[in-house]
Amino acid sequence: MPKIIVITGPPGAGKTTISMKLAEKAPKGVAISADRIRKMVKGGYTLPWLKTREAKDQRRLVTNNICDITKNSTDLGFDVFIDDVLPKKDLIEDYKKSLGEDIELFLILPSEEMLIKRLREREEEEIMFVRTKELREAFFLNKDKIDWTIIDKSFLTIEETINIISSK
Repeated sequence: MPKIIVITGPPGAGKTTISMKLAEKAPKGVAISADRIRKMVKGGYTLPWLKTREAKDQRRLVTNNICDITKNSTDLGFDVFIDDVLPKKDLIEDYKKSLGEDIELFLILPSEEMLIKRLREREEEEIMFVRTKELREAFFLNKDKIDWTIIDKSFLTIEETINIISSK
């Protein structure tokens, strides 16, 4: 049976890189980035963390599209590696309702210093630095409340992180 692995964490944690590398290593692997799906919305795009009806609708659109792609992929025998920012249990539950309880969930939670360093390397806008700190705090507060494997990637290479996820 194909695997469904969800990799979450704050911006700059390395979620997309890790999911891409895992998909490349799989005999049949698909990587799905929530950010890429989200950026398909052109007219009326809104930031996903805003507390507006439109932001909520777009969040649901992204999750539904990811779940549809995942189902299509697993039906054809592909392992699927999803990266998304899921700091709250209800966001994870949306995936579980659609994809089942067997999804494997990994929280990549490096130190704040490492996150800021990565954001600087990516030349992110200032709002992302503030949002990343808020999200890291939200993940940290929920780290023991959600059934996920937590990986502190502060001093791990991408390959070491992939090996931890692959060995589960």
